[in-house]
Amino acid sequence: MPVEATEYVAEATEEVVLDTIQDAVNAETIAQEKVESASEAEEVAAEAVVEAVNTEAEAVEAYADAVKEEAQAAEAVVEAVEAEDVATEAVVEATEQVTELIEKEADESEIQEAITELKESVEKQEEAEGVLAEAVVVEETAAEEVEITSTTEKEAAAVLEKAIVTGEKASVDLEEAITQEEEAEEEVKETIEASKELGTDDDEADTGSDEPFLKGDNVTHGVYGNGTVLQATKAGKHWSVEVDFEEGKRRILGTFLTLNEDKTTTPEPSEESFKKPESEEEKEDEIAKIVADVVEVDYGAYSPGTKVTHGIFGKGEVKDSKPKGDNYKLEIEFEDGSMRNLLSTFVDIFDKDKDVSETTNEVAEAVVAEPVETKTIEEVVEAEAT
Repeated sequence: MPVEATEYVAEATEEVVLDTIQDAVNAETIAQEKVESASEAEEVAAEAVVEAVNTEAEAVEAYADAVKEEAQAAEAVVEAVEAEDVATEAVVEATEQVTELIEKEADESEIQEAITELKESVEKQEEAEGVLAEAVVVEETAAEEVEITSTTEKEAAAVLEKAIVTGEKASVDLEEAITQEEEAEEEVKETIEASKELGTDDDEADTGSDEPFLKGDNVTHGVYGNGTVLQATKAGKHWSVEVDFEEGKRRILGTFLTLNEDKTTTPEPSEESFKKPESEEEKEDEIAKIVADVVEVDYGAYSPGTKVTHGIFGKGEVKDSKPKGDNYKLEIEFEDGSMRNLLSTFVDIFDKDKDVSETTNEVAEAVVAEPVETKTIEEVVEAEAT
């Protein structure tokens, strides 16, 4: 009877060890598959980083080109303004000449010649105004392109940053997978070595040792993850532990299991836990307030609310101001309700002590009223000719 019992126990132990070896081999296979998958993921992430780098480089180049084009458009506006000023002065001079000839009662041919020159000056002035208006539109379009390319460049930079983070994570995952594979290989070797100890004289001496894990213990395995201990069986000098993992029951050598800490104890609530959590808007407002206190905004001489004047669009109020090279890019709301983005070089700060209305009337008479005055002069010439 004792002999039969011993043979039965030995047979059961051998079966347990064979199951343990098989599960160790399965773990090694799974670890190898994870290494292959992690390697492919890292390769894909590396390609994504390269693509993101190229995209960002293109976005940076496009932004640089847009800035260059906007600078050229701004120069064109300056030239158009100068040309328009010259044309306006020519109209004023021609008008004065016609008036002077009429007052002196000069020859009709001389007066007619002066009127012809006046008409030509007015036409040139109108052309200059058209060129200026077109130049302003081109500059505004160029400024919008700068904003678009700037946004694209920022988005490309964000994509690149995300790709780099993904690539770094893929590298870490690959390293972890390689480590798991090495541990799984070591587990197979040790499990096979443990199987050779069955039936030795040391078996009976070790049967009284305490079990390393108790039923219900929560443990972790490098490949299979977390599981619950079902039972532990002595196998030679080692313990084969049956664990219920998420994917099923497995037998693992106790040396390759880690006992998880008991996290069932509920920590005592702190004073912070009784506070009402801040909403996202409150957090953003607080951050914005801190930033506003620390960072000084550079508005230059064009802080929001500053009154300015423009040769074409008239009087307006600055809504926003940002540094732009040696000047400032202004967002202005004019009296007609239009919103325009202009460089500070094209506007003047409104001076309350100066009679702006008088200057505006003079310019209006030179630019707009001259054609009407020309018609009156022609009527006078015709009247005198008759």
